[in-house]
Amino acid sequence: MSNFPRISIITPSFNQGKYIEQTILSVLEQDYPNLEYIIIDGGSSDETVEIIKKYEKHLAYWISEPDNGQSDAINKGLQRSTGDVFNWLNSDDVLEKGALHEVGKAFAENDILSFNGVCRTFNDDNFEKTVNTTYTSFSTSAEKTIAKVSMGQPSQFYSLKSIRELGNCVNTSLSHSMDKELWCRFLFRFGTEKVKFTNSVFSSFRLHGESKTVSLYELFRKDDYAIYNSIFEQFNAPDFLKNFVLKFELNKNYKNTWPEGVINPELLFAYFAVRFATEYYTLGEYDNCRKCLLYARKNGYPVDKNFIPQLAKVMFIPTPVINFMRKVKNG
Repeated sequence: MSNFPRISIITPSFNQGKYIEQTILSVLEQDYPNLEYIIIDGGSSDETVEIIKKYEKHLAYWISEPDNGQSDAINKGLQRSTGDVFNWLNSDDVLEKGALHEVGKAFAENDILSFNGVCRTFNDDNFEKTVNTTYTSFSTSAEKTIAKVSMGQPSQFYSLKSIRELGNCVNTSLSHSMDKELWCRFLFRFGTEKVKFTNSVFSSFRLHGESKTVSLYELFRKDDYAIYNSIFEQFNAPDFLKNFVLKFELNKNYKNTWPEGVINPELLFAYFAVRFATEYYTLGEYDNCRKCLLYARKNGYPVDKNFIPQLAKVMFIPTPVINFMRKVKNG
């Protein structure tokens, strides 16, 4: 391939001197011919800056100064980015060999706005052993993708022009789920038509005691449910959906206005209803569980058929609902 699209990679960093050199090398050793690599450090007091300086001749830009956290650092990098393709790679994660060549080829040969691979998870003390693999959620239905959203962010690449159309930023009021919110905004604006997936492993995500995913589960949930609550409020979701997220503490600083026209709110709420039925069942709130199932049935979307016999034992579900959901596969 001779026409390599320019790929902009941003690494936000703060006091990750123990890991950042491996991160940097994983990017530079891609040997991708049209790379723009930017590092935004938040004023680290450890060895981070000295390590960055070792590689500064290979960087398009870097700076070390106090900032307002990871989202702010990513946005600073976006202001400097000039590429065709964009992603960020945290300073304790790594790209897998050949990832950027495959990404560049996909964007060069396809009319796409997002290309997504697999993210491998490993423990800090054993890089070679895969603990888990994660995928950014995807379905041909944007509604289902949003309602069942999951993230493999280091392996998720966007066209930079799509990010520009979304405001050229991640949401700075979110310090943990900014990647999930960006993906939801993308889906609300563009849907799934120009999204492509592969089973190739593009990145490895490090689990260690200081990583957000390991240590800050409650804060992730505060962000996640604030995102859902924003959607529910704007599009007037049924009360049984609104009330579920309000059971938990939300990130009160988060606000967003979602694009209209691509997403069908009723379809979206049907998929959320399927998801929350299980949660309500677990909590013993069978009436709300039943409301979720009936709403899903009304809107033509199924519940996992294996779940129905369990529910039937402990609550009333009308026979037509049971028969309907037994005919369908998990959507």
